[in-house]
Amino acid sequence: MDMTKTDLERAVRVRFAPSPTGSLHIGNARTALFNWLFARKARGVYVLRIEDTDTSRSTRESEEAILKDLEWLGITHDEGPDIGGAFFPYRQSERASIYKEYLSKLLDERKAYHCYCTPEELDAERKEQAKRSQMPAYSGKCRDLTAAQKEELTAQGRTPVVRLLVKAKDVTFDDLVKGSITYHSGSLGGDFIIIRSNGEFMYNFTVVIDDYLMEISHIIRGEDHLTNTVKQILLCEALGFTPQNFAHCPLIVGEDRKRLSKRFLKESFTMFKEDGILPDALVNSIALLGWSSGDKAEIFTKEELINRFDLSGVSSSPSVFSYDKLKWVNSEHIKMMDNNAFAKTLADYIEKYAMDAVERFSVDFEADRERLIDFAHLVKENIAILKEAVDYMEMFFAGSVTLSDEAKRELNNEGAFAVAQKFAEYLSETKTLDKETYPEITKRIKKSLNVGGKRLFMPLRAAITGRTSGPNLDDICTFLGKGAVLKRLSSL
Repeated sequence: MDMTKTDLERAVRVRFAPSPTGSLHIGNARTALFNWLFARKARGVYVLRIEDTDTSRSTRESEEAILKDLEWLGITHDEGPDIGGAFFPYRQSERASIYKEYLSKLLDERKAYHCYCTPEELDAERKEQAKRSQMPAYSGKCRDLTAAQKEELTAQGRTPVVRLLVKAKDVTFDDLVKGSITYHSGSLGGDFIIIRSNGEFMYNFTVVIDDYLMEISHIIRGEDHLTNTVKQILLCEALGFTPQNFAHCPLIVGEDRKRLSKRFLKESFTMFKEDGILPDALVNSIALLGWSSGDKAEIFTKEELINRFDLSGVSSSPSVFSYDKLKWVNSEHIKMMDNNAFAKTLADYIEKYAMDAVERFSVDFEADRERLIDFAHLVKENIAILKEAVDYMEMFFAGSVTLSDEAKRELNNEGAFAVAQKFAEYLSETKTLDKETYPEITKRIKKSLNVGGKRLFMPLRAAITGRTSGPNLDDICTFLGKGAVLKRLSSL
């Protein structure tokens, strides 16, 4: 029977497999996202697997933090440690019996062996190779140890590692991003370790087994895994597995073209949340790190990303992460939001990250809910991150404002103070201040002082808001009302 297109699409199974030794960061978030987009477009399955065999560094706290960040981004999985699935368990720490079975198979077939070399012996071997200008590689001297030799080494207190027997050969695979790639097995440093001396399973060994048993069809990850891919293909051959399809995405670098610092990677998601980056905007920005739609479009919803994502659009060149670019993408997503939805998002952000500002400006978070909504509508077009909205709270809620250096310079210009005084004079004669009375007052000032343009409106903005930029001044004045504006002008 011929396989239909739908059958082919549903055959796609990808995985995101973080090690819970730290936080989610830009690099592994992109891996998670590209796999998720690929699976969702193909109507395939997205698997979350926790690779926690490094028991000294892996923690459940890190695992939970990674899950929460993925949930915040909206990157949902179909199978995983928290929801189960047909290939449970999804934590490598719970799959030791499976790995032992395949280890026995390799040892029985003499495709792997115990190595008793001490670190000192291996170091001496490398130094000798360096003297001869040779590439450092394990010599393989433990490959053919007899049972008696093994007993003697064990009696000396040596605990062996297990190495895969690597034969000299070219390893070639077709990468879905980089095209045909060939590595010689000799570049791997000889027979590589698959089991540590303490019995812990090495990354490449467990990954190959899990990907095979979980029926993973495509492995999409960073190009820093290229040598791991070669090792995994060799392990697949030794175990009789068919290797998956591989796609290696470009490295992510900073604007200085250097690799992102460990500190940034560790703290980036905390910073994004505290600054008020929207999760959809972050997903949009991460998608642009190495991928393009081909038509220069840069702002996408998640649905648009799913529909347009294709590995053919992934570049092989390093991708530059720019926080300024992220802020711009965020500002575009803010502008796209429905006003009421944005107001709720901003209120939630303020409640979590900026209650000190609420207290400082005596804002009653419940009683002033409508004013907070109005405030959100007014600042929406003027901010790139939600944190900047908090900076505007003084302008809208404080009894008096602190003049910025630019505002002070503006008010020191000739005639500026007279404009502010005249506005206060005419305002005191009105019953209220709204979008109808504001232009009437400014027309009177223009006529009486013979000023207009920036000479009229910049002094007013500086005096009333303490700044020289921001939302429309008539909107601000309407929000503040007559009393609040007169109070600010009287304090000059």
